Amino acid sequence: MSETSPIERALVTGGAGFLGRALVAALRARGVTTRVLDLRPHRDAPSVVGDVADPEAVARAVEGVDTVFHTAARIDWSLNKTAQLERAHVEGTATVVRACEAAGVARLVHTSSVDVMSGGGPYDGGDESLPLPTRHYDDYSRTKAIAEGLVLAADRPGGLRACALRVANIWGPGDPILVPRFVDMARRGPLVGLGDGAARYGFVYLDNAVDAHLRAADALAADARGDGPGAGGEAFFVSDDPPINFFEFFSPMLAALGLRSRWWWMPAWPLRPIAIAWETANRWNLTGDTPPALTRFTLDAVSQPFWFRADKARRVLGWAPVVPPDLALATTVAWARAELLPAR
Repeated sequence: MSETSPIERALVTGGAGFLGRALVAALRARGVTTRVLDLRPHRDAPSVVGDVADPEAVARAVEGVDTVFHTAARIDWSLNKTAQLERAHVEGTATVVRACEAAGVARLVHTSSVDVMSGGGPYDGGDESLPLPTRHYDDYSRTKAIAEGLVLAADRPGGLRACALRVANIWGPGDPILVPRFVDMARRGPLVGLGDGAARYGFVYLDNAVDAHLRAADALAADARGDGPGAGGEAFFVSDDPPINFFEFFSPMLAALGLRSRWWWMPAWPLRPIAIAWETANRWNLTGDTPPALTRFTLDAVSQPFWFRADKARRVLGWAPVVPPDLALATTVAWARAELLPAR
């Protein structure tokens, strides 16, 4: 974010989450008065504890802010949580949009996901010109796609300026999902990768994802002034370079931690019927609250090309990764060594 950034008072929905916490810290470090809306309070920032689908809570949260970063999401690829995912993403995003319009908020930056492309592909360097799939594999991807559409449709010259960032898988210190999962896998036994190791996948380091959000807000402000790059009403893929195989991405990290880092490969196609069976069992509540361990989306995403170019974000937002890969790896390894290795 530039020194002349117009952001003075910001709201971060989902500000107690992985991305949200880092975004709150970056805003506060720049002197931005920052508020959080989350189901749990943020330890360092004023918080409205509530649900993004609760109009009263959202109205209180957006009061007096000029910029909203809507990062709140329910990370769940279950197939029996349709109502919960629609409330979190569709109803929640609609509530945020309405509250922004009613309160005269100037800018709304929405955290979308590359998962909105699930059900299509393979994608070997796709871009924003590609249409969204007509059908998605799961409710998470489907509802995130609907939420993105609600935000983009809300963009109005002379009113609320809004855009969406389709972030790749975010990783880094504090990662609650990917890094702990692979550390645990490397401890338990041989590492088995799906496919032949050739398919490439997109990742984005936490600080780089945060910087993209800040630049998006600046670009929306410039659009409102009439001298902007045209970010309003647009979606942007945000992904570091270069893309890499999903499994091989973790090998340097695991090796640095002194864990197994060699992959044994198996073809993905025999597992597709198993993924479908697991999805079916989950959809019919035969697995309870446990999400399916394997789905068609995860199977396709890790065994086929699934990455998208960030050229548009570079061109329009002026974004580029601010943390180089070597530093990102070293920082994450140090965190994992301190936080993950002692716990078995």
